[in-house]
Amino acid sequence: MVLPPRRRPAFDSGEFVSALGEGGARAERAGRALFQCYRPLLRARFFNVGVAAQDVDDLVADVLTTIVGKAGQVRDHDRFDAWVYSVTSNVLNQHWTAKGRARDLLQPAPGASANEGDLLEEAASLLDNVSDPSVSDPITALCLQGQLEAFRSKYPHRHACIELVVLGYDAQEIARHLDRSYGATRQFISQCCAVVMQFVAPCLEAAQLLGRGRGRAAAE
Repeated sequence: MVLPPRRRPAFDSGEFVSALGEGGARAERAGRALFQCYRPLLRARFFNVGVAAQDVDDLVADVLTTIVGKAGQVRDHDRFDAWVYSVTSNVLNQHWTAKGRARDLLQPAPGASANEGDLLEEAASLLDNVSDPSVSDPITALCLQGQLEAFRSKYPHRHACIELVVLGYDAQEIARHLDRSYGATRQFISQCCAVVMQFVAPCLEAAQLLGRGRGRAAAE
């Protein structure tokens, strides 16, 4: 389910490595911080290179497990992201080998034009609609929950992208994490926003009709 906009999870790689060395409750908290920060990024990255939906979460777990086990080897915490994606490349390479597929690691998607609408305006419209106060109506809330789950089930790769938008990542950051060009990423996010709005629009339209109906009833 796509959630309303919220602050992206904070992650301090130096604190993470130090906490793992200490163990106990501090290490558990560090592990949760790692999961919350990197899981949506890794899911989007794996979907972007064509990993099947049923395999994505297993590969994410493999990457995060490897990070926890080998984080003590990282000496330059400023390059923690780069090291994470090096681990990701290795896990992906092993996956393709197991599947018997020859493929370039983390191959960027073909370039595309970025002149297809204003991405930021579309994303803002999407998030404003999904988090509109009118959805507090229980019927509308249930409708949205069902439609967003249907969107996640039918288009998991697009859902993973929308999750990054909801978390507050901008197009340039998402492009870097997906290993796509900026232009291709803008177009992809725009397409994802358009698709999810197709799913939630009937719920929002019904909520507006319900609100107008209540207004007329109150006036009478």
